[in-house]
Amino acid sequence: MQKFVTVVGGINVDLTGSPHQPLVLATSNPGETSLSVGGVGRNIAHNLALLGVPTTLLSAVGDDAFGVYALDITRQAGVNIEYVLKQAGQRTGTYLSVLNFEHDLVVAIADMAATRGVSASYLAQHERILTESALIAADANLEEETLTYLCNLCETRRIPLLIEPVSVEKSKKLHRMNAKATYLTPNRDELHAMTGRDDADLAAQCACLRDQFDHIFVTLGEQGVYYCQSYPAIPTTVVNANGAGDALVAGLICGLFHEKPLSDSIRLGIAAAHIALQSPETVNPELSFSRIQGM
Repeated sequence: MQKFVTVVGGINVDLTGSPHQPLVLATSNPGETSLSVGGVGRNIAHNLALLGVPTTLLSAVGDDAFGVYALDITRQAGVNIEYVLKQAGQRTGTYLSVLNFEHDLVVAIADMAATRGVSASYLAQHERILTESALIAADANLEEETLTYLCNLCETRRIPLLIEPVSVEKSKKLHRMNAKATYLTPNRDELHAMTGRDDADLAAQCACLRDQFDHIFVTLGEQGVYYCQSYPAIPTTVVNANGAGDALVAGLICGLFHEKPLSDSIRLGIAAAHIALQSPETVNPELSFSRIQGM
């Protein structure tokens, strides 16, 4: 039986605006807008497929044009979307973001109500897919009940589970519910929110969560990744920062899937993020395993 990764998380359509000059708040700014498919879980799955990792996505969309568009793009990337839930009367999630002149995120609004369809009962219906997975990745857009079900299943069946916290508020949920998983990929702010410590000692902060997560990879933006030591980022001319973190997680999972050492897997993640940053799209279609191996 072919090994594969299952990703559990959100699908949405990304609407992004970037100004032609330094951003001025509370008024209209000349600039450009773009439309692409997003969602943390979906982005990770899309990146994994581009990296040649067989990937199944468990997620939910509405019965609208955005849902059709999102699934078409994801299918074309090579992701197995057979089990994605299509919800009648529901709108597909949208993520509206505004970037500044340096192409960094200023503010975003996430309408992720459709993701509630990814419930514990929905996952129970697809337990066979989950238990046959070589690794499961989940984003913290999921409800607590869903995450609890997933954590318990993976612990019982000894399936490696990676959780991407997504945001500061959602990372607090993981700490509150005492979620347990093999891997966690917080950024610095999410790590602070989970530990209650606002200091520079990343090793000490990670140690606070060691009873919940076996391996904690702290993503540090242009400073790279921290895991027991610092792994520097690759200098990059940034076109669009959206989706770089999702690409990093996918590169990391790609290394784990191929049973590479953790240090090599981290470097694959950093290389994937480097490629993602160079594209105006949330997922860079030029991403490939051969490209990240050569960096």
